Amino acid sequence: MFELIIIAGAAIAVLALILWGRRPDRRSSAGGAEQGFEIGGKMKLLKVLNADMTSPFQGFKFECQKWYHCQDFDNGDAECSNGFYATPIDGLHYAYRPGRRVFVAEVRGQSRIFDCMKQRYEDMMLTDELTADQIKQMAIDAEQRVGYRLSEVLFPVNPLLLPKAIPTDADIIMLKQWASVRDSVWASVWASVRDSVWDSVSAYVGSLFPNITRWKYAGCFTASGGVIAHEPGIYPFQSAANLWRRGLVPSYDGKQWRLHSGPTAEIVWEEK
Repeated sequence: MFELIIIAGAAIAVLALILWGRRPDRRSSAGGAEQGFEIGGKMKLLKVLNADMTSPFQGFKFECQKWYHCQDFDNGDAECSNGFYATPIDGLHYAYRPGRRVFVAEVRGQSRIFDCMKQRYEDMMLTDELTADQIKQMAIDAEQRVGYRLSEVLFPVNPLLLPKAIPTDADIIMLKQWASVRDSVWASVWASVRDSVWDSVSAYVGSLFPNITRWKYAGCFTASGGVIAHEPGIYPFQSAANLWRRGLVPSYDGKQWRLHSGPTAEIVWEEK
């Protein structure tokens, strides 16, 4: 049971790695990349800080309602250089972690924009601190534009932190669907994966990208080329993702399927 708890928590790290690999194309000018929102003529973005108001990477101590100016601002090509960094909502996952704080940042002066995660400015002032609910709503509002479930990238679902779920008939049907799909692609997709719980982690992560219409396992060397048979636009592993969001984690020991739920990964259903 302890291993199930560790694996469910590891989904957060998996999401961070995947989204780091989805960095958008670099943009070289201030007007070339998505930049936040504008109120009263000032551009506003977001700034992530540690709990003590220091920046996560440089340890610079900030105060709210105070303009900061970088005298030796670097307008060159080095991604990490002199300047104050802030991002729009779709770049927040680069630095945001549980326990860190998020502030609205007003910026002005020179800027160097690389992509949504790397934007530095000559002048910056922090204003309002955002709550988790405000951050989540901003992420939801941006999801149609960015093409993935940004709110769950920032706040991924850990099923074992949800209230213990009692499986319904519909849940058992979804489990059987998941078992069928998993068996049908075992040779090409999960041949090297021993722990069935990791399969659910993968299924959940894949569900965050609804704009992908055709799924294929890139590491497959079988005759099928890794192609997974499914209707275009229909996510083939949705049943496992639905169970995950319900707070139900499937496991399979080679003989029986089980569903686990609650903070101790209690077995709430097992195949007879």
